[in-house]
Amino acid sequence: MPTRMLSLGRCNLLLQFRCFSSIKTLDRHVCPTPLVGALSRTAIRWLAAICLTVLGMLSLSCGGGSSTSLPNPTPSAVSVTISPTTASIVVGETQPFTATVSGSSNTSVTWSVNGVNGGNPTVGTISATGLYTAPPLVPNPASVSITAKSAADSSKAASAQVSVKLKISISPMTPSVELFHAQQFSAAIVGVSNTTVQWSINDVQGGNSVVGTIDSTGIYTAPIFLPSPATVNVKATSVADPSQTASTTTTLVADTSPPQVVSVTPADMSSGVVLNGWVAITFNEGLDPSTLTPPTFALTQGTTSLPITISYDPTTYVVTLTPPGILAPLTTYTITIGTQLRDEGGNPLAAPYSASFTTVGGTSVPSSVTSPPGLDPTSLNVISLQGQRSTPASDGSFSASVRPQGTTGVVAMVPGEAFGLFAISIGNSGSTSSVSRSRKVLSRVVNGTVVYTGRWQISIRPADTGDVGWRWRLTCGG
Repeated sequence: MPTRMLSLGRCNLLLQFRCFSSIKTLDRHVCPTPLVGALSRTAIRWLAAICLTVLGMLSLSCGGGSSTSLPNPTPSAVSVTISPTTASIVVGETQPFTATVSGSSNTSVTWSVNGVNGGNPTVGTISATGLYTAPPLVPNPASVSITAKSAADSSKAASAQVSVKLKISISPMTPSVELFHAQQFSAAIVGVSNTTVQWSINDVQGGNSVVGTIDSTGIYTAPIFLPSPATVNVKATSVADPSQTASTTTTLVADTSPPQVVSVTPADMSSGVVLNGWVAITFNEGLDPSTLTPPTFALTQGTTSLPITISYDPTTYVVTLTPPGILAPLTTYTITIGTQLRDEGGNPLAAPYSASFTTVGGTSVPSSVTSPPGLDPTSLNVISLQGQRSTPASDGSFSASVRPQGTTGVVAMVPGEAFGLFAISIGNSGSTSSVSRSRKVLSRVVNGTVVYTGRWQISIRPADTGDVGWRWRLTCGG
């Protein structure tokens, strides 16, 4: 019994019937005997004719009713979607992704980054569950592709784009800063080699006198008056990627803190201080210039106060004390600051401050004396810096102590006489320029110090004799 398929639009009509070659065949093979007996032959013929007519009409209306085999059912199409489709994260942080597979009972996927299954340290890695971890450095290019591929149909996949950004942070967070005072901020950048930032206050690069100023190193200086509101936003913007910023809210409060000494040069209790130096005192905030006078600042040697020149740098909060001339060697000096000192807010120094230092000792230089005939050099008494005494050797050589900076007088006294020979040593002034010489002035380097030596010839006319001249020479460091 053959099968015919009749196509009716989108529907398939399957009809099964027997082919008969004659009414007789119908009589003999289709109709059961009881039915044949009950129906007349004419009725049977009419029934067969109606069936054939209906079959023909159906065949014509369905395009001829050609006989074909029934095709196999088509499987449902597999599709993959990913969420989210875009993301932006900083280096080292994570971003979860989910993949949805439709059209298959197998919903598993394979994850990749820029076509690399599981990713790698350069572009980032992704786990089997879709957790993406950005690399420690911003890749080039900075955008990577996350792909989920169907395990049921490898031709079906979905992708998302991730922008990897540098990481920037700022410290300290939410500080309070007094008027007139300064606060150091710092910015840390991870993920790129260029760690430079631009600082701004309330989105004003470098700030201004109303909200305070900030320099390129992150030092914020509060204004002298409280702004309204009394909070400012301190922001660091990456130069490598200006879209990346970090900021903190800073609260400004009235200045109630006294000024403090941050450092002193020379340091307290230091020794070996040069003789031609000065004293520099650094404070933590700006000072009232009207209080920068003696006796607020003093430099003393024992109970003796030295005249000093006071200068002040308001940008660095440094007060400099400069004594006149050269300090004495191996001498202790004391710096004192009184409570008359006030900051810009009018707050006085909490307590008097003092520090002391000791200057460098003399430099020992080889010297010699040429005595007149009949005078034994070993009988001479040589007096040099700070009363140091020495006796020349038989060849006239001896060691003299002189100032490493400034001038020093050296005297060789004749025994039993009230006269002697005088020489001057001029220590290194710190200048690197050349020094002109005369026939009576020489220079040389002694123990790392340039020493200029004078040479004199002295004639003595004793009162109880005639014109008797003694000619001899004293050389210090020569």
